[in-house]
Amino acid sequence: MDGANASGKRYTGTVTIQASRLCRVAILSGQEGVEALRQELALRSSDEQWLLVVDGMERPSVPPGEILLVLSDQDAEAAWPWIADESSYSERLTLPRDFRSQDAGVIADWVQRFGRLHQERTSLRRLIDRFEERIKRDSGRVRMADLLQEANHRLQEQSVRDGLTGIPNRRRFEEQFDYLWGRSAGEGTSIALILTDIDFFKRLNDSLGHQEGDRCLQEVARKLESLVVGEDDLVARYGGEEFVVLLWNCDRARAAEMAEKLRVGIRDLAIKHPDHPAGVVTISLGVSCDVPSLTSSAEDFLHNADTLLYEAKSAGRDCWKMGPAVPSAVVD
Repeated sequence: MDGANASGKRYTGTVTIQASRLCRVAILSGQEGVEALRQELALRSSDEQWLLVVDGMERPSVPPGEILLVLSDQDAEAAWPWIADESSYSERLTLPRDFRSQDAGVIADWVQRFGRLHQERTSLRRLIDRFEERIKRDSGRVRMADLLQEANHRLQEQSVRDGLTGIPNRRRFEEQFDYLWGRSAGEGTSIALILTDIDFFKRLNDSLGHQEGDRCLQEVARKLESLVVGEDDLVARYGGEEFVVLLWNCDRARAAEMAEKLRVGIRDLAIKHPDHPAGVVTISLGVSCDVPSLTSSAEDFLHNADTLLYEAKSAGRDCWKMGPAVPSAVVD
């Protein structure tokens, strides 16, 4: 139901994932363009039946187990004072001041992915709980329930962790990148992505064997993870000898500083590499850094980092390159 708040602004209400009642989305904005967002979400609900528009004038009541996602303007706190309390919601995405109707689809996609991700996690948690309760009820073996909970927790961790290095895997990176890209576009904050590759890694495997190659990957992973400490930052194994570093709210100066820190940190490990001109393991890095817009492409952003990585390879390795990207020949 639509209505007006005390300041006379219009709002579009609260959207609820109805099927499992897990996530409520409050759209708090006086801009005309947000009506298109509400309509876009309502249109999708006709197919999936997971959205319901309800009165959002007052502070939404969120039952236990549910979460609240707030989509609002930067000045929305004046009209809806309750959102000043961060404990009132699970996540907040700030809409740009010039939000247009054609931007509705991009935001709706982000809301949909956010809700589904939470739904999947909650469904898994409920399934685990039911197994635990059954064990307690049927046998009274509380210890067995504890062991099952621990085992399932480890299973969840394994699904987003690389088996060899123990750091997050590509799946976990893609989840975090997708989430932070949408958040950055909404808040107007910068994001940086550093794609790294171990130089002459195939030669290392050929000369020292795969066991030494695996040990090299593990040491490099541990070092990279130790150097990236931001709460929302992430280091993940991207594949093979490639790693990816995701930096939230990071400008070009900090991105450049971090790239150099990672490069030097790996070189200082002094991992022996008999078939490398430097005699030790080094890495090359490609750095993308920008403030996403609602119409920019996360795929292009990642591709730019990949292009810059191969520019660093072509420039002699053991270095980093940061945009703009220039097409280069692929170097093995």
